Amino acid sequence: MKNKVIRAAVLAGALGISSVLGCIVAAEEWNEPVGESVSEEWNAGMESYAPIEETPGYIEAPQTEGISQQPVPGAMYHEEVPPMMEESMNWQEDTPYTEERETPSGTWETEEIPVSIRRSERKKQVEDFEIPGIEEAEAAFGITADMEISPYIYLNVPELLQNPELPTGCESVALTMALQYEGFHLAKTTIAREFLIYNREDDNMALGYVGDPFSEDGAGCFAPALAATAMDFFEDQGYDYTAYEITGTPLSDLLKYVSEGTPVVLWTTMYMAEPEVSRDVEVCTYGDNTYEWYTSEHCVVLSGYDTEAQTLQINDPLEGIVTRDMAEFERIFNRTGQIAMVVRSCSTALNYDPETEEGITLASSQTEKITLDAGVQ
Repeated sequence: MKNKVIRAAVLAGALGISSVLGCIVAAEEWNEPVGESVSEEWNAGMESYAPIEETPGYIEAPQTEGISQQPVPGAMYHEEVPPMMEESMNWQEDTPYTEERETPSGTWETEEIPVSIRRSERKKQVEDFEIPGIEEAEAAFGITADMEISPYIYLNVPELLQNPELPTGCESVALTMALQYEGFHLAKTTIAREFLIYNREDDNMALGYVGDPFSEDGAGCFAPALAATAMDFFEDQGYDYTAYEITGTPLSDLLKYVSEGTPVVLWTTMYMAEPEVSRDVEVCTYGDNTYEWYTSEHCVVLSGYDTEAQTLQINDPLEGIVTRDMAEFERIFNRTGQIAMVVRSCSTALNYDPETEEGITLASSQTEKITLDAGVQ
């Protein structure tokens, strides 16, 4: 993800971008469709973000071409992907199909049309969903305080790189990797294009993505918005899955989810850069949680760990599958607010009772089309 910028003029000033205030669209004036840049002048002068100073946990690595890294020799490698229904959906290619159409002048032009899988109208907001939290997640996954975990495990999470299509779309790409691991066939841009919840009213990134992830002008979103995005996807496609926001969970407990075979989508900084909070940007809130904006905000997937080597395996939308120093990663994760989320099938949750449906938290109350394996609707 390139260095992110905020659309609102006051945020641009906070980042010292006085020369492009006229290029950044204020929230109340936002009318641009997703996927179109709102600031060509800013894009032209934009330089790729790189860490000014390497931290102890940063391991320099060139961006890969999307080839999965092999596990560390001797480490346990999770090869089995949770099964999905064969008829889940057709595989969606990243490359859109082309369509020829006649123009008013009588000539023919070719237009690229993105493949669409969305079935319902796109009107959902974060407040339309009841997002389960830490307590519900721990019950569903069987997470306990005295739980023992494997000393090392690496989940076979597919590798996706956000560039060039989504230069500021790390959140949607991180979620896509987690969903692909669960067996959903999704193209890299499908979530951002068809399901990502956007906030066009203000700059509260807990309530939706602020900006345009298809351009350099995107800012980002936090766990409530991304969890609601996942729930919107599950509801639209008719799956008995849900998303849990587990912000406030320490890294040691996140390893328990990974040990149980579930990758964790979490927020950190790009290239392990030192977190720098913008004090001129209002703190975002959702429920009892608060979220501070960091200029180097980044979203990744925790896909493995080695407690003996004290390292983590991270699926980074910018760098590919990389290894991070556990202590340094944890320090940055704590500084940035311990923001995280996970997804799971409702019918495989440990607290699911097929007789009473107790323990199920579906995407919304309008779930008649969702049929669970147990036959409960």
